[in-house]
Amino acid sequence: MLMLRRTLLLVILFFCFSQVQAYAGSWEVPYKDALNVANQLKQKQAAFDKAINQGNIEVVDSLYDDFSAMIGKTERAIGKVPRSSKREYLLNEFVRPAKISRERVIYEVSQLRLLEQIDANVKKGSFNEAKSLLAKLDRLKKRAVEIKDAGGYASLPVAVNSYLANYENTLRNQIETGSVPSLYSSIYNGISSIKPEINVGSFSKDSAVVFETFNSVLQDHPELFYFSYKGSLFWSDGRFEIKYLYSTSTILSMKSQLEQKANQILAQTITPGMTEYEKVKAIHDYLVLNMAYDYDNYLRGSLPEDSYNVYGALIKGTAVCEGYTEAMIYLLSKLNIETKYVTGTANGGAHAWNKVKIDGAWYNVDATWNDPVPDKKGYVRYDYFLVTDSELAKDHKWDNAGFPKATDGQYMK
Repeated sequence: MLMLRRTLLLVILFFCFSQVQAYAGSWEVPYKDALNVANQLKQKQAAFDKAINQGNIEVVDSLYDDFSAMIGKTERAIGKVPRSSKREYLLNEFVRPAKISRERVIYEVSQLRLLEQIDANVKKGSFNEAKSLLAKLDRLKKRAVEIKDAGGYASLPVAVNSYLANYENTLRNQIETGSVPSLYSSIYNGISSIKPEINVGSFSKDSAVVFETFNSVLQDHPELFYFSYKGSLFWSDGRFEIKYLYSTSTILSMKSQLEQKANQILAQTITPGMTEYEKVKAIHDYLVLNMAYDYDNYLRGSLPEDSYNVYGALIKGTAVCEGYTEAMIYLLSKLNIETKYVTGTANGGAHAWNKVKIDGAWYNVDATWNDPVPDKKGYVRYDYFLVTDSELAKDHKWDNAGFPKATDGQYMK
């Protein structure tokens, strides 16, 4: 009898254990499946958060739909897990943080997509539709501010809102003036807005045409100094992948510094009632007196990137001929004085200088060669200031085709 009871008890225990194992197996497989999907979501969130923290709203936009779909897939997988405690754990650990990341930029992504719709309409010349979408954009922005203020959303990098604001201002200006974008303006606006890619296929897919226009943009706008030729690619479908020398946040900071410095220089050197000649001379003299040719680095072959551009010229005060030339263009353009970037050779070496238009006539200005090397404080030369082509050609060589002729020698001493 005792043996029978023991046998019966073992059977019951075995049956219970089998049921527990069966029950455990019923949630273990769905849990593992859900955990696998949740970890994939976590990886996507890491990439999404990285793009946000870098301030690159276009990359955020490119990841947004896939990230949202992954959130939904994870929620569905978690819904199949039988135990509520397990479901709650997975939701808290993976889904809710992902949703917070998405909600942090949901309005900015919506703004970008609306701006792209407006851009497409402007390019087609559909300005009425573009204006209607601008009104929609205004409502979206207002709603975003209200909800974010009430919800305590984490702030975004300055680069995000700066990019959107620049994009919007460009489009508003085009709509107000009724101007349809050109290849030139599309390239300028893209780099000015620090876009990682510009699609110019609607204007040209000829790389020679695009790069010729591209170089014109860079020469006309020294403030785009942060562009990098290295790594930039032009594809046969008209996509232009743009690389930059610095991060977006660094570029925005450098551009702000440059703008402030330029305003300071103009306030210091330009007074009401000045003639165009006096303005050009004031800028020329400022550059020669406040800059030095980066001669030591030139001799060592260790010239930094900044010595070749307007940022190094005005912010750091050292440059080579490219920096002097760009600084002249940048400052004189703010005074609405037309200036051109000229390249050639001088004494057998590669060189750059300016052509400047004063009262309808063109002149050559080589600020670099008017600044003694080594630098002499308080000393300005005028040997290469507002000279004719024939005078400059004594020691400078260049292809003058396509450039206005400089024949007026009234300012030569």
